[in-house]
Amino acid sequence: QRLPWGVVVLDAHGTVLRLNQQAADWWGVPQQDLAGKRLEQLTAGTLPADLLQALRQVTTSPAQPPGEFFLPRHQQWITMTSTRQGDDWVVYWQDVTAQKQRQSENENQQAASDSLLGRTEAVARTGSYELELATGRFHFSDGLYRLFGEEPDAFVPDLALLDARSHPDDGAAVQQVLAQAIADCQPYYYQRRIYRSDGQLRTLEVHG
Repeated sequence: QRLPWGVVVLDAHGTVLRLNQQAADWWGVPQQDLAGKRLEQLTAGTLPADLLQALRQVTTSPAQPPGEFFLPRHQQWITMTSTRQGDDWVVYWQDVTAQKQRQSENENQQAASDSLLGRTEAVARTGSYELELATGRFHFSDGLYRLFGEEPDAFVPDLALLDARSHPDDGAAVQQVLAQAIADCQPYYYQRRIYRSDGQLRTLEVHG
């Protein structure tokens, strides 16, 4: 009863054996009106229909992954997980509203940061990239695509394509600088001559 989570215990037939007060509050139905009833007999109360449906599937599809659900009446987000205990199923509802709000704030901040980066790159005629060392995958900013004379996302950047768009005399020197930077985990600098889509040869100065 003291857990901050909602807890619902079901038997193998989907009968509510017991639940705590938090679960009843979110359900919007008194505990005594829920205990001993099969889920098919119960109304959603203040639960969204998708959450009640997921609850009904616990005993029939126990492999379902955890899910997130919004409770409009309470203006809260909760997650639902379930576990088998003997012949019964225990369902946990956990309030994750604060985490969702932080996630939304972080996404808004990231969007604002990306917008600022895009405007800055456009004015300064710069670009940036990230390289995942484990996979070799590149991520180009919009500004870097434009330095190559391309629209954003016009191609999927990889090492072979970068070498093909680079002056043939620069590839080996650049690879040596990057290999040393990875080995030493130190900042690096190089210049690479690249061919734009219109055939113009440009020199990029790179700091990483």
